[in-house]
Amino acid sequence: MVYRIHFTVEDLARTRVAPVPPPLIELSSSVRTLQTGGHPVRFGAWRSRARARLRPDARMVMDLIPPRGWAPTTPRSRIRGDLAHVAEWHPLPPWTRGLADDPDLLRRLCDSLDHVFDVLLAPSWERITSATAADRAVRMRQALDGGIEGLLAGLLPSRIRWNPPVLELAMLSGFDGDLHLEGRGLLLVPSVFGPPAPANTPPFCARPG
Repeated sequence: MVYRIHFTVEDLARTRVAPVPPPLIELSSSVRTLQTGGHPVRFGAWRSRARARLRPDARMVMDLIPPRGWAPTTPRSRIRGDLAHVAEWHPLPPWTRGLADDPDLLRRLCDSLDHVFDVLLAPSWERITSATAADRAVRMRQALDGGIEGLLAGLLPSRIRWNPPVLELAMLSGFDGDLHLEGRGLLLVPSVFGPPAPANTPPFCARPG
């Protein structure tokens, strides 16, 4: 199964690499890394420290960000749609039913997100941004040497193939589909905690620009 991202000439011109990962996207990836238990050498000590510091209310975040599948990362106006996507992959707890309409519940969730960020990412944020900046520099050199097409071809050759004008991703989930960028371009986001192979999005959390 292959996920296909269709480019136009305008899309290639508007494709870029983010300087640092957006905190909410990296938080989602780190929560999944915490839950899956993979890469014990790289993340084992980090998991032990994080689990010892997380409060019980962190469960709200864990409920909404499953180890695999979709997770809500959009504004309040799209909460219902995002929750519906998550529910397709795993059952949601009853408390989420009122999330879109209950300001107090939404505030508690935001407090939980702040706490989880403080535990999982804040102590290492400077190292995370340094690592992603270094990776961005590599991608920019690829773009200088081979253009944007060279950058796309070098993302992850074992699972990501540039077949002009389509970027083909062999998804771990087996997801099959098409995304037509239609001139919006693509934003490639480097990540420390992102999956080593395409899961729901590419390792670079590729998003329409």
